[in-house]
Amino acid sequence: MATVQTKKILTTYLRRLTNLSGNNRSLFLPRLSEQFLDIQELSQLNGENAFSIIKALIAEKQKSICPVVDTRMEAANEASKKLKKLQRIDQLIFEERGSQDLHVGWPIVQGKFMDGTLVRCPLLFFPVSLKILNNQWILEPREEAGITFNKSFLLAYAFYNKVKPDESLLEETFEEIARENTAFKTALYQLLEKSQLEIHFNPDNYREELTNFVNIKREEFDEGLKNGELKLFPKAVMGIFPQAGSSLVPDYLKLLDSDSIQDLEEFFQVRSSAEAKSNTNNFLQEIKEEKVYTAFPQDVWQENAFKAAKLGHSLVVQGPPGTGKSQLICNLIGDAFASGKRVLVVCQKRAALDVVFQD
Repeated sequence: MATVQTKKILTTYLRRLTNLSGNNRSLFLPRLSEQFLDIQELSQLNGENAFSIIKALIAEKQKSICPVVDTRMEAANEASKKLKKLQRIDQLIFEERGSQDLHVGWPIVQGKFMDGTLVRCPLLFFPVSLKILNNQWILEPREEAGITFNKSFLLAYAFYNKVKPDESLLEETFEEIARENTAFKTALYQLLEKSQLEIHFNPDNYREELTNFVNIKREEFDEGLKNGELKLFPKAVMGIFPQAGSSLVPDYLKLLDSDSIQDLEEFFQVRSSAEAKSNTNNFLQEIKEEKVYTAFPQDVWQENAFKAAKLGHSLVVQGPPGTGKSQLICNLIGDAFASGKRVLVVCQKRAALDVVFQD
């Protein structure tokens, strides 16, 4: 059975991973900064109301949303500036981290969890990209990425309301749901009805229109709200909503629920033998040279780390720039390929992956 201290540590890392605090804009969005745009601001800039954008995203079709420049319409030019800034931020994030975080969020959930934690966030995320074509801003669904529920919201709902996460909603891809507006809304309502989520799906959400996303102070938003009451509102925002962290949350929840880890230090040392820890040179002797396939030269420390990994040990390699970390990674990749294995390389920053790719 896990100790109280172990559970406390796992819970702390779970909260850090998902950022279930009010700082997470996927949970509480009181104001729209430069990383966000109220979709209602785009209404009539192309002769259609703003909800036409949501209809296009539901149907997985690209949509012309605003002129890039219109000398007769100041509102369009102001919106164009915001879209350009959003596009630039999205591109910078992709270049640095390799992730695409631009989404349209609709509808908006507002209220409180059972413990009083404030909620103001999208229920659904539509992954999108922005491009310019013939003096028009084009919003298009991102390829190979589908509509999803806001996983941060679902996990926070489970965490703060002390219920199990709804796996069916976490895994919902909407692939089997009709992409016509009314049918989609009806299917969404039915999914919520079948789930354990207690959210008021009011009739306003069936209207083919959006309302303004008004900036509000936390204190003002808190007034009049009751704990546990959540309502949906026909508002929509476009902005940077990182989703990568939520992918690991189910694993943490499983560890906590199984109550199987007694000691974290022991958990991480299971795959490190006592012999290896007592004599690092053992790795050099356990693997024959004819079983090593490396494309780059190695010093003794790189070779030791290489062979430790080849033996299946978990390890951390650290060092300042230029000490050969990327070279070691390339050797591990090459050796795995030569042995008929597949390799997954992940990194928080895109630049580091580019170095490995170029090598």
